[in-house]
Amino acid sequence: MNAKIIPALVAMLFLFSILPTAIAAEKGAESGKAMDASKLEILKELKDLKKGELDKYKDLKSDEIDKFQNLRREAFRRINALSKDEIEKLKELSKEDINGFGQLVSGKLRILVQLRKEDLEKLKGLKKEQLYKIAALKKEELNKLKELKKVDINNFSELDMETLQNMLELNKEELEKFGGSSGRGLDKLSQLGKEGIRKLALLSRDEIKSIVSKLPEMYKYRKNYLEAKENYKVLREEFIEARKYFMDSKSDFLKARNAYRDANADADREALKEELRKRAIEALLDQVDAAIKHLQTLKEKGIATESVDAEIAGFEAHKPVLENPEVTAEQIVQESKKINAHLAKVKKASKLQAGKSLDNRIAAIIRQAENAYTKISALLDKLESRGKDASELRDALSAFAEDINKTREAYENAKEKWEAAETAEDADKILREGHEYVKNAHRRLKHAFHILKQIIHNYNKLQSGEETEAIEIEPITDAPVEITADADQTNADTSGGLVQPASADANTDAEVGEAE
Repeated sequence: MNAKIIPALVAMLFLFSILPTAIAAEKGAESGKAMDASKLEILKELKDLKKGELDKYKDLKSDEIDKFQNLRREAFRRINALSKDEIEKLKELSKEDINGFGQLVSGKLRILVQLRKEDLEKLKGLKKEQLYKIAALKKEELNKLKELKKVDINNFSELDMETLQNMLELNKEELEKFGGSSGRGLDKLSQLGKEGIRKLALLSRDEIKSIVSKLPEMYKYRKNYLEAKENYKVLREEFIEARKYFMDSKSDFLKARNAYRDANADADREALKEELRKRAIEALLDQVDAAIKHLQTLKEKGIATESVDAEIAGFEAHKPVLENPEVTAEQIVQESKKINAHLAKVKKASKLQAGKSLDNRIAAIIRQAENAYTKISALLDKLESRGKDASELRDALSAFAEDINKTREAYENAKEKWEAAETAEDADKILREGHEYVKNAHRRLKHAFHILKQIIHNYNKLQSGEETEAIEIEPITDAPVEITADADQTNADTSGGLVQPASADANTDAEVGEAE
């Protein structure tokens, strides 16, 4: 065989040997793309994504798309509002971590996704509460924290917010002295305050460890208080965001309803019906979420009813029906009616409970005021026994007592209103009257303690032989107080703008039903 032909044959044999592998690889790549497209289509159907939103995920691989498919509804909504580049950063995290990030309100989530990928890596596995605290830090505090080791970020973010911020006033070298295992008793630092932590940071690592180990366990009470305060703040932010989502989805529902109602004969009425159905479901789910967040906020604040957990579970029970892909328009209408009835019941109970809680606080202040009257009166007796003229202080003390008596009267009237509202079918007017009495009681208390402050000031001057000042007592009346949506805090909190989307007017139920 010609020597020149042999190399050519070898080359051809080599090409034939790798051709099947190359073809298989190409088919595999095509198959992967097809699978990605299929996953993308599933994501679109599951999350009702529009084209612009879907484009954010089109460059993700199948396993990355999977991470976003089964996220909780509120988590996906917040993540879907991010930019494509921000979603690209999150794809490196696990599904659990992505879901955890999505539990943060949108403003806090956006702060974290601005971090570099390597910084986000350090936040893997953190709880929602830890992520929230990190996102709530000032820019310079966050910059210090993210430079620490992952284990230290984890331990420091377990601290209450106040102590964490006190720690982050230290420089990097000082911070590292507190690093290492969680057994260093970092929680105990909460009782030291800013200055105590600063002084401790001047010591060596071993000295810090020794001193912290000997600190008493009193920190637990303060930590519990601070955590409850932080939890309320978080829930309040979540409620405000949930209410905004509801107002937006309610607006979308009303637009879809009007589009369906005003469609001409040539319009695709089936498509409009389906859009109306989707928007009704979205609005009702958002309404339920806002109601749950509001009840959780009241519970954390300590002014919820005893049945708050059962009420929350009752609202949760509406979700499976509405989230069922096969739910009919008739079922949607029925759920809407049930939700509206549930909201009316909860609104009344919440306003009652808030009013009673406020009454209890006023009753406690009245008791304190009565004790103050007794003590001041005894002190004036002593002044007079030493020949001091305390007549002006006596007159002021009488005005103080009158205010307290008027406050007690308003408190008793408000209490009667709460009791009457409990049995009334239409309790709203009675509750508003009750709040009017509470407003007058509050105004009287402010007036009374202004007088008390002047009495104490002049008592101290009289006792030391100084010249006293004239006590000014402005007249105050118990005129009716106009209750507005802004002034009536309980009403504003309880209703939360939860206008029922499926019964916004007399025709809405029928129109939603027509979309079946």
